[in-house]
Amino acid sequence: MVSELNVDMLIIKLAEYSQKLASILTERELKIVTAESLTAGMLASHLADVAGASAYLLGAYVCYLDEMKQQLLNVDSEVLAKDGAVSANCVREMATNSLRQVQAADIAIAVSGFAGPENANWSEKEPCGTVYMAITRRDKDTGEINVRTYKELFVPERNKVRLAVCVWAMEELLAILAKCA
Repeated sequence: MVSELNVDMLIIKLAEYSQKLASILTERELKIVTAESLTAGMLASHLADVAGASAYLLGAYVCYLDEMKQQLLNVDSEVLAKDGAVSANCVREMATNSLRQVQAADIAIAVSGFAGPENANWSEKEPCGTVYMAITRRDKDTGEINVRTYKELFVPERNKVRLAVCVWAMEELLAILAKCA
């Protein structure tokens, strides 16, 4: 499991997966956009580590606060009030709305979670270390948007969680792309 890896191994995996994704996305002429909360642009940054990233990476929304999720990504205020920013419904809207707003994109990945550290005043619906992710893909023929949502619980070590989430996102995207070969 990703959360069991140490920081050095996470960084090695990020470099490996960035290269693989660069190759696949470029070869298939697919474009990607990210919508990031807890990773604060880290996923897009790692996707951009490969020279020529502009061939597949269109950009990133960094929406740390709920207000930004609403303003930039049109996340429904009722979703945020009822389910919270760390929820399947929130990341689904983040990813879907990213894809709708960036018409040139074929894929969008959204992540939101509680990276930590834990504290006694934690008042959210989910425990610290909880992360939700959504990956959307636009069908090139029909224009239909397909969404997959994921949930994972990581050991709440703030910076390790953020790195692990980037690895997890890349692993899941590689798995999706392998099925769509």
